[in-house]
Amino acid sequence: MSQQTLYQQNSEVNNLMVQFEADRGSLNRFYFVENSPERRNRFVTLVTDYEKQVQQLNYESLPTGSRVDYLLFKRNLDEQLRLLEVEKKECDQLTTWFSFSNGIYEIEKFRRRGSQPDAQQWAASMKTITESINHLSGSLAKDTTITIHLIRRAQGIVKGLQDAMKSVNEFYAGYDPGYTWWLPDSYKHLDSAMTAYGKLWQEKGKAAPGGKDDGSHIIG
Repeated sequence: MSQQTLYQQNSEVNNLMVQFEADRGSLNRFYFVENSPERRNRFVTLVTDYEKQVQQLNYESLPTGSRVDYLLFKRNLDEQLRLLEVEKKECDQLTTWFSFSNGIYEIEKFRRRGSQPDAQQWAASMKTITESINHLSGSLAKDTTITIHLIRRAQGIVKGLQDAMKSVNEFYAGYDPGYTWWLPDSYKHLDSAMTAYGKLWQEKGKAAPGGKDDGSHIIG
């Protein structure tokens, strides 16, 4: 291996790229709930921080290989920021259909701290959330104005919320006495409501322009 190759592999750009992937992996594991505001904000902060670090590098002093890495890495960061902005915009447009989501996000955030929950209060909260979802389902079934892009985002939000509650249930059920006593039925009803809500979004996706598979297996 040439000295030039060694330099390129250990250059500032390459080191930044390696560190970014490590940091992104750590965030993905900790903030695993897709489309949640907390996860999105943390990733915006991460990407913005690395963009600043890249901009501080002296591009003109870099060897050719590192210049290529610089341009590709910066393009990747720019694209990730763009996608995060699109995610925020679409989630904001869907606020009406996920007015209950903050309750679930807060429960999952509490779970990450590993604290003992107020199980009776959580049971009441899950009951309220379930009622909200059932009410929204009736309104959603009648709405024909939602675009295919928002429908797909909504499907992702539903999956993220279900993953959040599954994580909470697996963490506490059978281990925390209060949770094990108060929450099993509340969780089951909430999970069933979320499953039905997700299926409703899927059906809307199939019915929306651009939502059907034309035989190419490429939807949209």
